[in-house]
Amino acid sequence: MNEITRVNSNTWQSDDAPGDGDSGVSDASAPLGETGAGDSEVRGRVPVVEAPAAVFVPWARPVTWSDGASAPGVWAAFDAVERGFTGEATPDRDPMLLRSQSRLAALADCGVVLLIFLMFEVGFTALIALTKGVSVFEDPSQLKPLLLPMMAARAGFYVAGTALLLVLRRQRPACVGATLQGLPLNTLIGVAGAGAMLGVAVVFGLVSFVLFPEQRDRLDDNTERLKAFVPNLSIGGFALLAMFVSLNEEMLFRGLLMPRLRRLLGSWWAAVLTSTVVFTGLHLFDQEWFVLPMIAVLSVVMSLLTIWRRSLVPAIVMHAGFNFSQFMLLQATTGGA
Repeated sequence: MNEITRVNSNTWQSDDAPGDGDSGVSDASAPLGETGAGDSEVRGRVPVVEAPAAVFVPWARPVTWSDGASAPGVWAAFDAVERGFTGEATPDRDPMLLRSQSRLAALADCGVVLLIFLMFEVGFTALIALTKGVSVFEDPSQLKPLLLPMMAARAGFYVAGTALLLVLRRQRPACVGATLQGLPLNTLIGVAGAGAMLGVAVVFGLVSFVLFPEQRDRLDDNTERLKAFVPNLSIGGFALLAMFVSLNEEMLFRGLLMPRLRRLLGSWWAAVLTSTVVFTGLHLFDQEWFVLPMIAVLSVVMSLLTIWRRSLVPAIVMHAGFNFSQFMLLQATTGGA
């Protein structure tokens, strides 16, 4: 008779189902040799292993917050939004998650990003001081001829620094969003984003003037500041300048910094917020403070496009298009001077 026998707290199940009229269950307390089952029947029984309950782990946070602790409840809503916005992802097709990289390594990489930035800015400033003299910084107009070469050199330096870091970490270019997959669509998204942000900037300016009329004088000051160091270039020259500026800033902030902040902080939202604060703060050196909210909005939108498309192309195209429109507006308001 085939039966299910529980012996010594281990569950055993026969290969065959109980026959008709049999209860299928023997006395659990009976020793193995007294159940009436032959050796062949005992050998036919296999242990039943109960599978543990499935545990959902948010894909944007592959590591636990602490040993044995679950994520804070407030992140549950954010996780739902993340999955709806970016979709479920796997490590194979989502290298920007940096799943194989530890948080300590991500923190070290954030330091490398800062080092790349400082090395170029300090190095190029020192080079100008040695070749042109310190007095050149007192008259920004003397730096106009150097702006386009400087932006090209910065873009090259950032790309080289990024490539070196990827080699040392044994990571693919896609880990920083450097991919041509979906190029036509990503380009169109970037163009549409630039147009949308230009409209937002116009509305932002009009509302600012209505609410704060005194900001018109600050806008004039901001325009004069830009005129002081932006050279008079051809349309092609301005297009190159806009592309170089967007390439170096997007590579640094959206490509290198943001994914590592996500790995370090555990969430895309925290990474977007932190990188936006840094990006906006650095523009305080060449912009008036009242335009910083608009720059922050641009940063958030470009960050979300990068997360959505897993590519820097939309952000680079959008950034370049927005900057190019600003250069053309500056030319129009100054009569090409």
